[in-house]
Amino acid sequence: MKKILVGVDFTEADNILLEIVKPLAKRTGATISLLHSVPPMSQWVGCYFAFVSQDIQARKKEVEEFGAKLKALEQALEKEGIHSESALIEDHAGPGIVKYANENGCDQIAIGTHSKNMVERALLGSVADHVVRKSHVPVLVVPTMK
Repeated sequence: MKKILVGVDFTEADNILLEIVKPLAKRTGATISLLHSVPPMSQWVGCYFAFVSQDIQARKKEVEEFGAKLKALEQALEKEGIHSESALIEDHAGPGIVKYANENGCDQIAIGTHSKNMVERALLGSVADHVVRKSHVPVLVVPTMK
């Protein structure tokens, strides 16, 4: 195994997921590729055209903060002797994770799953469900709710 893609959302779930993935990466010598996806700007701004300028500035700040958080996670992994890289993409989470894995030679995807009831899953979908159904590589799904 050369590269494990880990989808992160900057919640406590990331720590749970990484505690499962780190030993696997250490044993196999794999790189952990941290990925965070932000929704496309067209979805984020929506129809609030009166606030586009403020929305764009807020979005830029948010993207900078996410980038800094990814770099911090990457550096923490490197301190533990785990080779890592990170990427911030603009896409819907499920499709973005699958596309990134395909385009970047990932051998496995690791993703946390948040507990959702049937209504939430039917209306909003599930990132983990999408990734499991569409991925061409093995997917490790870790329940992250305590």
